[in-house]
Amino acid sequence: MEWISVEKSLPTIPEGKAAEGFVQVKVLAWNGEDWQEAWYQPDTNEFYDIPGYLGWPIKGVTHWAMPEVPKS
Repeated sequence: MEWISVEKSLPTIPEGKAAEGFVQVKVLAWNGEDWQEAWYQPDTNEFYDIPGYLGWPIKGVTHWAMPEVPKS
């Protein structure tokens, strides 16, 4: 897994998911002290603590990573 600086790039919605109407992508977020699951929303350029529109923005995110799924 690779941690990417938010200054370098931000997550994007995978093409197939965008076609399905997804507006957030699940990532891991790092704030300099701890990591947590987060949902990035490209149109607002913010990371949220839960999916959907009821989540609270996560402030201070410095890096993000796309979790790797297990290979069978």
